[in-house]
Amino acid sequence: MAAEAMAIGRATQSSYLPRNQIYYLLGRLLRSRNGIVGGLLVLALALVALGAQLLSQYDPILPDIAAAFSAPSAAHPFGTDNFGRDILARVLYGARVSLLMGAIPIVLAGSIGVLLGLIAGYFRGWLETAIQAAIDVLLAFPGILLALAIVAMLGPGLGNLMIAVGISWIPSYARLARSSVLVARELSYVEAARAIGCSEARVLLVHILPNIVAPLIVLATLGIAQAILAGSALSFIGLGIKPPTPEWGTMLSVGRNFVRLAWWMSVFPGLAITVSVLAFNLLGDGLRDTLDPHSRL
Repeated sequence: MAAEAMAIGRATQSSYLPRNQIYYLLGRLLRSRNGIVGGLLVLALALVALGAQLLSQYDPILPDIAAAFSAPSAAHPFGTDNFGRDILARVLYGARVSLLMGAIPIVLAGSIGVLLGLIAGYFRGWLETAIQAAIDVLLAFPGILLALAIVAMLGPGLGNLMIAVGISWIPSYARLARSSVLVARELSYVEAARAIGCSEARVLLVHILPNIVAPLIVLATLGIAQAILAGSALSFIGLGIKPPTPEWGTMLSVGRNFVRLAWWMSVFPGLAITVSVLAFNLLGDGLRDTLDPHSRL
């Protein structure tokens, strides 16, 4: 009876992270060089996106033909484009669009993919077979090709772009969630939760989901980097955000036509994409090292 009571206690408390464990994980993250560098870069990107109006005095859309193709200078640190618009202002304001392109598709993909993975991994049977078949169909196409096909059908635009990138990432979350649930559903705390009469929904959402969230967080962090890259690629080929909206992929696409005349039109948006992707990849590596119990920092 005592052993059963202890198991039931673990089942009812398994979704709560002790304070000392939170401090332990924070300490591990702070010992990860990749995690620290990535976290600082992500924080800097967020601050740049929020404070773009404070960091630049220029309008990112209003043209100034007299200043067209101005080289980098004190007045325009990143130079100007073919319409005389300040490149620095457009890069700063473009951070807002790019971070949205990275975060919202991953939230969409994570919400749908994790739900499908939870259902497929826990209930099994014909429901699992149907979900797995749908996921296999999506996996038959490379992610960027699937996003390209979807945005081609829906049409260009920020909203359609985020939907397309989000759908292309659903299979990754569904597979990871399903494999994690297959392991967790056989553990003692889940059996104890069933024994005390918890509903299937409560077992899934309260006891299983919080205990499989660590790898999903890592995947989400790395996924934001890939979503930014995919969104910029689609905008680069004309299937994403249209000018004059400041967006890094679109700026690269325009800048390639003037690369010999105004190299700065391509270099600075390209650097912005590189830094943002690197930041989220480093943060994801740091979180993976922190949340993986088998790793040693």
